Amino acid sequence: MNRDIKFRGKSTETNEFIYGSLVQVSRAGSLAIAALDDKGYLKLQEIIKGTEGQYIGRGDDEGKELYEGQRVKFTNLSLGRFSENEQWAEGVIAYNVETSGFYISQGKDSGWNLRESSVIALDDDGEAAKT
Repeated sequence: MNRDIKFRGKSTETNEFIYGSLVQVSRAGSLAIAALDDKGYLKLQEIIKGTEGQYIGRGDDEGKELYEGQRVKFTNLSLGRFSENEQWAEGVIAYNVETSGFYISQGKDSGWNLRESSVIALDDDGEAAKT
């Protein structure tokens, strides 16, 4: 089985998401993303702690990659998917240690199965993220 193991995090320099491998760069817990630059050299870019998220292995309905910690809107059969009364809700991609899987969280005691949901990635302004 082939899986892409990659991460994203917001750069401390630009406040934009950068993508690559997650690296702890000091004993103090500073994090960075390691990725190749346009010349093929490995570059470490420090990221804002708390913005790191792992790629979950699938994209949204429009093909945009989904990452842990990402805001999404979603619908599923419980929300009337494929019916006249279809509803969309918002949540955040989270990881459940007990089930070893990603899900859509809407708070402490709420979770939705990603496999049963139609999902659209959102940007920081709550709009559909551009691919």
